[in-house]
Amino acid sequence: MKFSIVFASAAALMTVANAAPTPESTSVQKRSDPIVHLFVESEDSSVSGQGLSPLHEGAALDYVFLGKNSADFHYNSTSHSIYSLDGNLELVPVVESNIVEFVPGKPNVFVKDGYLSYKGSSSFAACNNVNQQYDYKGYALAQYPNENVPRGCINVKVKAVIA
Repeated sequence: MKFSIVFASAAALMTVANAAPTPESTSVQKRSDPIVHLFVESEDSSVSGQGLSPLHEGAALDYVFLGKNSADFHYNSTSHSIYSLDGNLELVPVVESNIVEFVPGKPNVFVKDGYLSYKGSSSFAACNNVNQQYDYKGYALAQYPNENVPRGCINVKVKAVIA
């Protein structure tokens, strides 16, 4: 009797294991959306021309920092939005508490006339010391309404360039 219960349990587990997706079947699907790179334009030569890359800030949360090169982003021409991929997870840009973040959900930052835009404005800021938990050094991308950029931040625009 015990043998038949153990055998039945083992058979059931093997059936479930065989039905589970393999790593190959759960890999990121190939995206047809074009790759874009994001670059800063500014009157300040210390940041002009720098690329943007998302850096991990928390669970499914990336802040965007300026650096030498741009990360690969994907451009959805239907929604005029960009996104990055974190495994199978699509992260989109949003402005939250003035900081540009990539998170799952609906974007509120779009591409308009080749530039990132938030609520119709293409004005952004490169800011140091944005109080993020990993203490990354360098400029993070932020957005302030009515161009009320805090002292120490630099006015920038972000150009989206199809790779």
